[in-house]
Amino acid sequence: MAGSPDPFRITVPAGSLDLDLTLSSGQVFRWKRLGPQDWAGPLAGDGVRLSMSGPDCLLVRHPSGDDARGDVESFLRLDVDLGSVRDELSRRDGRLECLFERYPGLRVLRQDPVECLLSFVCAVVTNIPRISMSLEEVCRVFGRRTACGVLIWPDLEVLAEAEPEQLRLGGLEFRSRSLSRAARALRERGGAAYLEGLRGLAYEEAFAELASLPHVGPKVADCVLLFGLGFDEAFPLDTHTWRAAQRLFGDAAVRRTGRAYREMSRRLRARLGPWAGWAQQYLYFNSIAAGRSRPPEGAGFSR
Repeated sequence: MAGSPDPFRITVPAGSLDLDLTLSSGQVFRWKRLGPQDWAGPLAGDGVRLSMSGPDCLLVRHPSGDDARGDVESFLRLDVDLGSVRDELSRRDGRLECLFERYPGLRVLRQDPVECLLSFVCAVVTNIPRISMSLEEVCRVFGRRTACGVLIWPDLEVLAEAEPEQLRLGGLEFRSRSLSRAARALRERGGAAYLEGLRGLAYEEAFAELASLPHVGPKVADCVLLFGLGFDEAFPLDTHTWRAAQRLFGDAAVRRTGRAYREMSRRLRARLGPWAGWAQQYLYFNSIAAGRSRPPEGAGFSR
């Protein structure tokens, strides 16, 4: 990342943060791997570079310097004791323990809710490299580039005013219409303030609100709740996690319909408790990464 400022350090419990696992696990789409445990991406309106210099030391380079510490800690959910989360989930289902040992330091992120929602609207029926290319092109045309070269997500108003044909960028194809309709509906409800207001609702209420937006299905709603709004019990169910859930409950014959999704979600939250979403991330990553080496630079997996 050109023009990187001097870094500041954040001390983390040894083994509690693995940037390679976390940032390539299908939660974010516009972060770039520069090298082992070394990543650059957008944060707090600018570009940031995150690097692990040891098992307990995170180096941060951000134009705001140490003033960005809180934003980094929030994004990486460093307020969450990963060991306690793993212990609680292992107590609820001992089969998860081997995944925690296999993928130490994999964390759930807390992203900007607006970008999170609109990104996952664009992420339907495709893979991460294509999603990343499409979203970067949207940012190039409608967003802005920072001094260090990182593209920043466009303002909601700009996306809401754009015609679907203008958003047909980088392989978005039919998703350009989905992005346009979702952006306009979100603006009508109040944008970022509306999403922030969902944090105070119970899971079921917040889920219903999101799922009532155009092109926001159950999985996208759960992704936004988990990765953008801090509902740690949300369990996004896609092809990978649906199969894992079937194995947990022995329901191999249950088809993934809207009604079945809601019932499976209810059972998973009852079984795994308030940290069900974190279990989901380990099950998801294991499904797509089993047998693979650490992701190469620029790599990611289908969401």
